[in-house]
Amino acid sequence: MSFLKKLSQTLFGGSAGQPSGADSDGIYLYVRVKRTGEVVQVRLHRGNDLARDDDGQLFVRKVIMGTRSFERVEGTFFFNDRFQLINADLSGGELASEADYRAQQASA
Repeated sequence: MSFLKKLSQTLFGGSAGQPSGADSDGIYLYVRVKRTGEVVQVRLHRGNDLARDDDGQLFVRKVIMGTRSFERVEGTFFFNDRFQLINADLSGGELASEADYRAQQASA
């Protein structure tokens, strides 16, 4: 298994960016809000949310808001042609894993 695939599974759980039982059009990412530590699940639609920049790179810009704290994280996510995350630029947050999200949900 390649390093990037292992990293993707670690960060997002299951197959690259899709939690178990997920719809086929969704790309799921998890973001931790730096200020509060809240982990937010982000769903991107492959056909509607992603666009190509001038260089042909798939990307999306999102403002992500915590559901408990209402703190915002601004993110730009870049994907390859197989819809696998290759880079993320986040302001006010950081990438988290599906396991982090599930643990937070279980403790709530």
